[in-house]
Amino acid sequence: MIVESRDIPKVSIVVPIYNVEKYLCQCLDSIVGQTLRSIEIVLVDDGSTDSCVKIIDEYAAQDNRIVAIHQTKGGVGNAYNNGIAHATGKYIGLVESDDWIEPDMFELLHEAAEKNRADVAKAAVYIYNSGGTGVNGTDALAVLWSDETVLFDLTRDAPKGVFKIEDCPLLHPYHASIWSYLYRADFVRQIPFVESGGASYQDAPFISEVLCRAKRIVIVPKPLYHWRQEGCSQGNSSSFTDQRAIAIVDRATEQLKIIKKYGKYEALREEYWLGVTVCCGGFFQRITWKYKSEMLSKMCKLFLELKKDDKFRYKYISQSQRKWIEHVLEKTYTTLVCFPNQKSVFAWLKPVRKFLIDIHIHGKNFIFQVLGLQISRGKYTNRPAFFAWKMR
Repeated sequence: MIVESRDIPKVSIVVPIYNVEKYLCQCLDSIVGQTLRSIEIVLVDDGSTDSCVKIIDEYAAQDNRIVAIHQTKGGVGNAYNNGIAHATGKYIGLVESDDWIEPDMFELLHEAAEKNRADVAKAAVYIYNSGGTGVNGTDALAVLWSDETVLFDLTRDAPKGVFKIEDCPLLHPYHASIWSYLYRADFVRQIPFVESGGASYQDAPFISEVLCRAKRIVIVPKPLYHWRQEGCSQGNSSSFTDQRAIAIVDRATEQLKIIKKYGKYEALREEYWLGVTVCCGGFFQRITWKYKSEMLSKMCKLFLELKKDDKFRYKYISQSQRKWIEHVLEKTYTTLVCFPNQKSVFAWLKPVRKFLIDIHIHGKNFIFQVLGLQISRGKYTNRPAFFAWKMR
């Protein structure tokens, strides 16, 4: 039995949990073992139907720093709000239940926040995929590029000391990664998650509001969080290829409203549209053909805002990305679907070749396609075909 003081903890760590029995113990062990001992661990079970309920109660019985909350399923945003409402620490951290953290994560973030009187402190991230390789974090997370050139690397380019988002605008389109932040409790309680049903990217507008409201931000330029990316088998929202993926456009629209509400659009104009272009472009390529037309209509409505902005200078946008935006505004569906990365007059050859014959194997993922007849598994299941058999 671990016995800890019941004084106000330095940090409360909120963990929303739903049907992640395979990964939960690794997550909880990494939190319980933090070098910062003055922590409260708020576990919010969002109506799990697997053994998560049992695991949570077992951990709570062994460590009196753990608060176990069981609620009927209400969505990840609702679970975060419930956990934050129950947290008693001076600072609040968020951890996803299928990820894990370095032993000194919250000690280092707490130290940086206290030293700099920060509203939020942020760390870099490791990306992990058991079917591939673990990536030591920031270049892969940033997903901000212009013709293969990384524009922002958190460990390399973030300001030293305290700053506001205007001082480092490329932090805004950087991956939301809300779980890599430590938030001052009285600050983050002013920014509730809006639950929009299921995993539908509530983190994007949330982090926009955090960054726009924060007067003092500090970076710990060291990867301290392990973000698990296991694809569809994990149920991760970043891997959605069905209608749920369209919600990313709605969240980008909400971000734009937030930026304007706080008077930050002038400072974040170029960076906001870079993030939207990269994110929406990536999701549009992955989403199944059945929903591409619907997503295109929503993207067109959003990008009309850009068309009216005569101050936008395409500061970070590459020529191919600019062409993609033009196709969205013109709703040239065929070009966007068939030639999403067109860079030369010969670009059409590649998708045609893949349609006629394509054989590729990567770990457990594979595709065999001949004359539009396809058998596939994993990440290759979204290729055009006359007939497709998708294996699990």
